[in-house]
Amino acid sequence: MDASAECGLLRQQIEKYWEVIVAKTKQPVTSRVFDKLSQTLESGIDIHRCVSATALADIAHPGASAVLQKALLDEDEDVRTDAMNALVMLQDSGSAEAAMENLLGDPCPEVKLAALELLTALKYQPIVPWLLKLVISETDEINWDQEGYYQTGWEDWLDIQRVAIKALGEFEAAEAVPGILDAISDEDGQDVTQLAIPVLARLGEVGIDALEQLFDSGDAQMRRRICSSLIAGSSAQVDVLLLAGLEDKDDNVRLVAVEKLLAADINDPRLVGFYQDTDENVRRLIAESLGASNPEKITQMLSDPAPGVRQVAFRTIAAEPEFFENEGFSEVVRQAIAGVPEIAGDAAVAWAALIGAPSANSLGSALQNPAQPLAFRIGLIEALTLLDEAGLPYLAEAAGDERRQVRVSALSAIAEIAAETSWPNNASQILLAALKGELVQEPEETDLSDEAEEDEEVPVEVVEPVEEKEATSTLDQIMNSEVQADNEPKTEPVQLSEEDQHFIDLSKMRAMRKGKVSLDVKIAPFQDVRRFAARLLGDFNETAVPVQLADALNYQDDELKQSCLESLGVIGQTRGRLNKSLYKAVVAEAEHQDRAIRRLAARCLGFINGKNATSQLANMCNDADVHVRLEATRALGRKKDQVDTMLKALQDEYSGVRLEAAKSLAANQLAMDELVALTFRYDGMHRNDIVTLFRDWNPLQACDKYLEILDDDIRKRDWLVAIQAVGQLLKKPENEKIRAAA
Repeated sequence: MDASAECGLLRQQIEKYWEVIVAKTKQPVTSRVFDKLSQTLESGIDIHRCVSATALADIAHPGASAVLQKALLDEDEDVRTDAMNALVMLQDSGSAEAAMENLLGDPCPEVKLAALELLTALKYQPIVPWLLKLVISETDEINWDQEGYYQTGWEDWLDIQRVAIKALGEFEAAEAVPGILDAISDEDGQDVTQLAIPVLARLGEVGIDALEQLFDSGDAQMRRRICSSLIAGSSAQVDVLLLAGLEDKDDNVRLVAVEKLLAADINDPRLVGFYQDTDENVRRLIAESLGASNPEKITQMLSDPAPGVRQVAFRTIAAEPEFFENEGFSEVVRQAIAGVPEIAGDAAVAWAALIGAPSANSLGSALQNPAQPLAFRIGLIEALTLLDEAGLPYLAEAAGDERRQVRVSALSAIAEIAAETSWPNNASQILLAALKGELVQEPEETDLSDEAEEDEEVPVEVVEPVEEKEATSTLDQIMNSEVQADNEPKTEPVQLSEEDQHFIDLSKMRAMRKGKVSLDVKIAPFQDVRRFAARLLGDFNETAVPVQLADALNYQDDELKQSCLESLGVIGQTRGRLNKSLYKAVVAEAEHQDRAIRRLAARCLGFINGKNATSQLANMCNDADVHVRLEATRALGRKKDQVDTMLKALQDEYSGVRLEAAKSLAANQLAMDELVALTFRYDGMHRNDIVTLFRDWNPLQACDKYLEILDDDIRKRDWLVAIQAVGQLLKKPENEKIRAAA
């Protein structure tokens, strides 16, 4: 072949290759993805076929149903199962016949269950006769996995039976009632009662007749289940059956019947009669549900023998005091105070709601008495909170109480009052004073050196050596266990690393903003008040607060520093920034030996503009502690022009740091190739997060990147992640507009 012929052949190959490239460029992305997934589903390896089936359902291409129906004949039962589940997602009516064939002929139980779900969703009527058979027995007309029972010890039909019963309810097939009753009464079968009763309630008059029979012949549990399945007012038959439940002798049956009546019509006049029900749970439910609609009944409940009912009555009065008279209520409160402490607290709250500011002196005096039960004192704090300014002096005094729960509750109440009016107000000044240590001051140190005589002789106790005795019996060994313990060789204490000690310390702590404050910690009131006030101030977006929190960082109290930095971070998150004047105070904590303080300092620096804050955060991205690096990366991600640092963070050993860097890059629409590469690293652990970022950025361009990998046979090991990625990128309904544009 001469040179000209070779050039001509090469030109033809280039033109052919170019035609392929142009065709791919012109072809919509969704169609290209569909073609690739269809091809993989037909001829790929097992795992790729499985994920391709799911991805086809995700993209909801018009041709997906036909491809998935073909996959129902796959030799691998996992592929058939995923294909059927994909059809469930699509709910294409054209797939009903194929699903019916697999229900009857496919031995795999998972395929049958998915087929039942699909056919039920499609309301495919030809399945009803088969459902009637499946409720009763494992019919021989259907192909079953005969070896499955011997492998698992479980009959596949039992799962099918339960699904069939529920499906008949969806079809409202009244002819199923006899079969369902047989299944309920089958002593040798599984218990389907709880499942079947709601189904019977949906099967018209015949179903309700069946429930009436079960109600009359069943035990209390059966009657309760039946009442819970009824919808009051749906039919005259149902109302008659529900009335029987309301009059039932069993307390739990009546309770359920009342719940159903309340759900149907809270103004039903029959409900008023249950204020005097013999069961306290019913009375409490009525009081909670009807509220102050019957003031006379609620007032009568103040003398109810059940503490829980009285508590609800007091809370109802506190919530809507305008419906109640305050005459004679003081005596009721005095009687309540002499009773259960928890109820006494609710009584105090109700009294404050009714009487108002004049009750402050009595409530405050009771709060000052440390001999009062704790639950009552907490209730008094809640009552004083309702009085706003009138209750503040007593709450401020309670903030220094010896009981930590009282201190915490009082400070929280002050913060609640401070938030109700514009700043500055008296409550806000109390909080700021608490932060400065002015509300509860540090006690003066007592010099004990003069109280002891310098030459006083301290007697030394001489311990006689214990003579070792050899145990001659088990009893001797038990009796001499202490002596033996003293003679045992001492073991060296375990040396804990800094990280181990950190996790031990964390196990003793609770995150302040993610759970309740620990109330059993022994801590000096003056320290506790300052720290807790610092945390509470984080909820106030006021100009003076960040300055005061920054000033408090000068105190040598690490827990106070943490509280201040955490609140500064909350304020920064609320505002979107912190003033540059805070930089000096915050950056001083960036090198603190406590990793928690460094981490919180990094968070705050992220809200402070300026090159200095940015430079400090870049340095903190190299911190030895992963949590500091994570916070620094997240904070730096809010800054601009940090591509190099973020790309470096993508290589971090800690997954959280990598993900924060990815979020920053995606938010700035940078480094798509690097993010695509991250999808496949670390066994694909980041694929869902990265795909989510791409959906908000440029899903079509990202699809192109993954399609390039799916076209590369050398990278077949990455296909699993790539297939899942393209399916998620074009998933409906989130990307309905994107798929239309593609």
